[in-house]
Formats: sequence, structure tokens, C-alpha cells
Amino acid sequence: MPVVLHKFDPAQQQQNQASPGYLIAKVLALHCADQYDLNQTFGVGSGIAAWSCWAAVAITPNAVHQALHHLQVNIPGAPANFNPLAFSSAFGNSQMGTVNRTVNVPGFDGGAHAERAAIRAAAAANSAPYQIPGNPHHYVLFVQLEPCQHCHGWLTGPTRARVANPWLNRMGPHGQWTFHVWYRWFYGANGFETAQMALWNASQRHQRVIDIVQNW
Repeated sequence: MPVVLHKFDPAQQQQNQASPGYLIAKVLALHCADQYDLNQTFGVGSGIAAWSCWAAVAITPNAVHQALHHLQVNIPGAPANFNPLAFSSAFGNSQMGTVNRTVNVPGFDGGAHAERAAIRAAAAANSAPYQIPGNPHHYVLFVQLEPCQHCHGWLTGPTRARVANPWLNRMGPHGQWTFHVWYRWFYGANGFETAQMALWNASQRHQRVIDIVQNW
């Protein structure tokens, strides 16, 4: 199965830790928490707000996307770690199309789905997907909301979308690669968990970071 969904559920944290890509996805989530605050500088009308969904995909570092570093997490007793990681990331947001009209987002050329925006930005910079160590052709993407039906189809293969997934031929023979997609909130018609995401996004950075570290 090309795409495997994993939910960051506090009640399943211990079981999740044994799942492929867990630690990578957690780092991506932490950097999304930081990226949200950074993009507030785009100003009112930029489109980046609490209701915007964030995504990040793990990629092999290059000149455009340099290796990520551990974030400083201000939790009593937690050791500081500023060592570079083995992977980088490309970010996506559900409102990046609006942002791009005001502030150029390198590698982004349109779209309104966070996970698609992240992959398209990475591909435009000629960045390769990062393979989970010890698991060839296994890759990791984090998105705040569970992918909708159309995005799930877009990730797995050719669709009627205007722009196809540009990584389909870079991840290995179709059917022999696996995309581990980690998310925190369900995408549902009633919008209940989307509202929970918005409340979480609107909280203070340190609250978001500590929540990820301790509960995801």
C-alpha cells in the first residue's frame, strides 16, 4: 500500500513510537509549530492564520533545503540539543497561494492543499524525498489534518489534478514505495477537529511545542 496513515493520538503514544517514521514526523511537526509563528510576519491578509493547515515533508538536504536542527524546547530537565539532523524539510500550507501573491515562497507554484504544497515546493527545488534509515523507499510526511480523499489519491498516483504529484517517479517503482503520512486531527464534515486545530494553532509557541514533545 503506497500510503499509510498514522494519527498522533496521545492515547496511542506508546504504540505510535514503534511505527515507521514516528520520530521524523514529530520533528516535522515541531518545525511546523515554529513556521506558523514565522509566517505571521507576512501580515494581515497573507492568509496564514489559525485555520490554515500546515504540512512538512522530510527531504534529503541540499543547497536550498539545508539540514534541520533540533529545536530548543524549554522543558525543565530536557537537555539542549543543537546538532544537525540527517534530513531537511519543505513546508506547505493550505493558504500558500494567497501568501505567494505577496511574499514569494521559493519553489511554490500554486495550490490550496498543505501536503501538495509541501511536496511541490520540494520538487521545484529539486529536493529528493528522504528515506527512513533502514527502510528503503519509505518516506515521511506530516500534515496537521488527515488528508482528504482527493489528496490521498494525489499522493498515491495519477489523478485528474492540474498538477500531478511530481515525486511519483522519484520514490521507486509504483507499488514498491510507502509514504508514511502522520497527522494530528481528523478531517471530517462536521469540522469539529478542524476547530480543535485552529485553537491549537492560536495558542502560544511554547504551548504547542511542549504539547508535541510530551503528548504526540
